[in-house]
Amino acid sequence: FWSFDNTLQDLYNNFNGVGNNGPTYSSPGYNGAGACILLTQSSSQSVTIASPFLNFAYTSFTLEVWMYANTLYNSNPYTDNAIFGQFDQNVLDKSLHIIIRNQRIYLGFFGDDVVGTQLLSAGQWYHMAYIYDYSVRTQYVYVNGYLDASHTSAGPYQGATG
Repeated sequence: FWSFDNTLQDLYNNFNGVGNNGPTYSSPGYNGAGACILLTQSSSQSVTIASPFLNFAYTSFTLEVWMYANTLYNSNPYTDNAIFGQFDQNVLDKSLHIIIRNQRIYLGFFGDDVVGTQLLSAGQWYHMAYIYDYSVRTQYVYVNGYLDASHTSAGPYQGATG
């Protein structure tokens, strides 16, 4: 669990992040208190969790985020607002990307992806959940507690590095 409330450390001090290109914090956070991490795309700001490897291969997982975007892009062919990624290689089911693509929630394994239907807007908070159920090979994306889309994947996520 990463609160990003003035820290890049996770709750258990196992998967701590390292800021790239000087991410900052903005107050208040979603609940009106604390702070939230502020990443500027034009400055290529991000957070890297290098070690230990967070293994999502061949298992079910859920990643939830609260997101407030000052800008969401919608261009042809596409523009991404990245949230989380694990790149192994550009091969089916080996590149995990959890993003907003053309203003829609998006969970991808590289060529085996689910795209939400709701068009998201800049300037408001969203609670988003990205879920993969390994037992039924199904990807789900939720926006503000409501199922936005689902997809039965061709295979499980198989990334071994990233």
